Amino acid sequence: KKAAALAAVYQRMAATVRFLGQWPILSFTEPAIGRYEELQKLKLKVKKTDLRIAAIVLEHSAVIVTRNVRDFCRVPDLRIEDWSQ
Repeated sequence: KKAAALAAVYQRMAATVRFLGQWPILSFTEPAIGRYEELQKLKLKVKKTDLRIAAIVLEHSAVIVTRNVRDFCRVPDLRIEDWSQ
């Protein structure tokens, strides 16, 4: 049973990687860094990493998909979707 369960986990992981591989990866570009610095000045009480992610999303006019709505909703104009609900 353990081997079968382990194999199933790896199959799901591989399927997840294939699914996520279809999505573009957005970089922390110089304009996104500038946006991050602007957001920092607003003192939003959002962790640095989350603020960087928000800056990238804003700079690309994208939508962030996250369960962390509580923190990201503090960022003005950030479009958020929570697929966990």
